[in-house]
Amino acid sequence: MSHHHRLAYVDEHRWVALCRHGVLHIRWNYFSFHLPLSGFRHLLTVLVEGTSKPFDGPVEQEAYRLRFRDDGLFQLHVGMLVCWFSVMDMILFRNMLLLANGALAQTDLVEDTTKAPPIDSLLNIPFSTN
Repeated sequence: MSHHHRLAYVDEHRWVALCRHGVLHIRWNYFSFHLPLSGFRHLLTVLVEGTSKPFDGPVEQEAYRLRFRDDGLFQLHVGMLVCWFSVMDMILFRNMLLLANGALAQTDLVEDTTKAPPIDSLLNIPFSTN
């Protein structure tokens, strides 16, 4: 596998890739962040739970939180990073991550699930504003 294996692609500014170290690189417009596989799964759970039913309050899991604001935007916390999405962008972002999750199931990468990363490591998530 090259350094990055693309799992999902919307356009050149929105995609998910897996590096050979088992870290997911998520790019959305002008920012990108990197997550371990366990963090990716927590994020995906929050997104699916928070967007697949009438939104009646925040959804949280580990360092990930999603809430629907009074101004009609979704507010997503990924560790210390806070992102705002319109409803359409949130659906596109969620679907991109669902597609990446499906592609991830097809890779030969095997995750060691015997030990979860400490919560402190999830609070300091590297990101850039490209």
